[in-house]
Amino acid sequence: MMHITVATETDDFDMMAKQDLYFDTKHIRRVAPLCEQPEDATLERDLVSCSDIVRYIGRVLETCGNNFEVHYVNVDYLDEFDINVFLKGKYEGN
Repeated sequence: MMHITVATETDDFDMMAKQDLYFDTKHIRRVAPLCEQPEDATLERDLVSCSDIVRYIGRVLETCGNNFEVHYVNVDYLDEFDINVFLKGKYEGN
């Protein structure tokens, strides 16, 4: 079974989200606001979020008949999130 995990960190100051996408324990991508850009793109407005990507991948995997599970987790700090600990706890009842 493939585990697709989206970890979300929301900044308390400006409420802008950053997300990390994992396939099993492999980190795939970080998506974050582009506030330095003239168009001020944010996940909530202009960018595709990890959640959107997972929906697309999920549709493909369902069509192919593969077995997968999607997990969403809110974290305080993405840099401190440990996917191995998260998945271990998920399946050992912690």
